[in-house]
Amino acid sequence: PHGVYPVSPDEHGERFVAIAVTDDLQWQRLVAVLGRADLVREDLATAAGRRAATTELDAAIAAWTTERDGELVERRLQEAGIPAYLALRPEDYPRDAQVV
Repeated sequence: PHGVYPVSPDEHGERFVAIAVTDDLQWQRLVAVLGRADLVREDLATAAGRRAATTELDAAIAAWTTERDGELVERRLQEAGIPAYLALRPEDYPRDAQVV
């Protein structure tokens, strides 16, 4: 799965995190981070199977992200080796080392 998912809003409003699972190992790690053992299924063992279940997986990921702070989501996923980045807003630019 890959996409932009909502996270818990902050004092400036809505926040979103981009997540991109690019291989089977990252998928296994994502399932572990989400705490969703029910997603360890034969039909989801391949990228093709996961693409066929996009709606279900996007809902599962969004259910997890919306309950959490965006920086926490980004950090936990990156620590697990999953590409993830909190979408920046203009007020975030001065604090982002990649932009400054």
